[in-house]
Amino acid sequence: MQYRALGQSGLVVSQVGLGTMTFGREAGHKESASLYKLARDKGVNFFDTANAYAGGMSEEILGSLISGHRDEIILASKAGTHIDPAPHQRGANRVHLSHALDQSLKRLKTHYLDIYYIHYFDPHTNWDFTLKWLDDAVSSGKIRYAGLSNFAAWQIASCLGACDLHHWQKPIVINQCIHSSTAKLK
Repeated sequence: MQYRALGQSGLVVSQVGLGTMTFGREAGHKESASLYKLARDKGVNFFDTANAYAGGMSEEILGSLISGHRDEIILASKAGTHIDPAPHQRGANRVHLSHALDQSLKRLKTHYLDIYYIHYFDPHTNWDFTLKWLDDAVSSGKIRYAGLSNFAAWQIASCLGACDLHHWQKPIVINQCIHSSTAKLK
C-alpha cells in the first residue's frame, strides 16, 4: 500500500480508503468485518463513514471493528443529513452538529474523529455559525480536522475566505461524490 500526506495536516493516509456506506445496509456485520479485515490486511488505514449511512448502523459496525486499534487508523465521519425526525436535527446548524457528533462518537466508540465532514452545504444556516462550530469542535478535541463533502467550488472558496477572515481552523480535505453516470474512469 502506498501512503500520502493529507495536505499539511501531518496525517498520513493510505492511498486507498474504505468507505463504509454499505455497512449495515447491503453488508451485514459478518460481511462488513470481512471487508474491514481485508482492507486492514492490505494496509488501508483510512476509513470513512457518516451518521446517515444505514441510519447510524455503519458507524456502529465500524466502531466495533476498530476496537483495540483505534490509534492505528484515520477515522472520518460526516453530518448534516436529516436522519432524526426533529426539525432542528438537520443541516449544518450548531444544535444538529453538536448532537450528531456526540451520537457518532458514541456509535464509533471513540473520543475523537480524525476528520469530521460537513456532508452538504446548508443554505438555511449562516455559514459563519457552521465554521465557528467546526473551529470550536477542533479546539475541544472532539475532532482533529474539519472537511467538506459535496460542496460547490464557490462554497469552498467562501468557506476558506471566512476562515481566513476570522482565524478559524480551515477544512483540510474536500470529499466530492462522483456519480458513475457522469464519471469517466480510465
